[in-house]
Amino acid sequence: MALEIGPCQILYTDVNGSAGSLNDLGKTHGGVKLSISETYQTLHSDQSGKTPEGETITGTEVKITASLADITLENFAFITKSVVIEDGTKKKVLITPNTGTSLMDNAKKIVIKPYEDGAPTTDANKWITLYKAGIRAATELTYDEETQRVLAFEATGYADDNSNIACVGDDTAEE
Repeated sequence: MALEIGPCQILYTDVNGSAGSLNDLGKTHGGVKLSISETYQTLHSDQSGKTPEGETITGTEVKITASLADITLENFAFITKSVVIEDGTKKKVLITPNTGTSLMDNAKKIVIKPYEDGAPTTDANKWITLYKAGIRAATELTYDEETQRVLAFEATGYADDNSNIACVGDDTAEE
C-alpha cells in the first residue's frame, strides 16, 4: 500500500428494507474513522508486587465512527433502528427506546471503499469489511448559524461464525 489520504464510501447491508444488498449510506462529514485495538490483561504475582510479569491479549475491538452528511429520513431510520413510515406524500420516522435490542443479533456487513480519482475504488484489495457490524446512534444535531448538522454513528464489529471480525483487502481471497 502507498501513502493514502481522502474520503471513502460506506456501504451497509439491509438499509430501509433492501434485504441482502449493500447500500451506499451517502456523503460523510468529518471523516470516517476505523479503530482496531487489542484488549489485554496485565499479569502480576504477589512476589513481584505491582511489577508486570507479562500481558495476555483478551480480545480485539474493531470500530468504525462516522457522520453522515445527508440528513434524510432514511438515514434517521438507519441510525435509530427504525423505519420510514409513508402515508401518501407524508413520511415520518418514529424513534423508540429500542430497550433490549441486541446490536449483535441485528449486526450486518459494512464495507468501506476509499476514493481514488474522485470515486470509490473498485480495487477490492483496498476495501475494509466488517462482517457483523452493530450500529449505535451517537447523533447530536446543532441548529445554529455555523454548524453543519450530521448524523453520527458508531459501528462495532462482532466475530462471525468463523471468528472473523474484519477483513482488510479482498475478502474473496482464498486461504
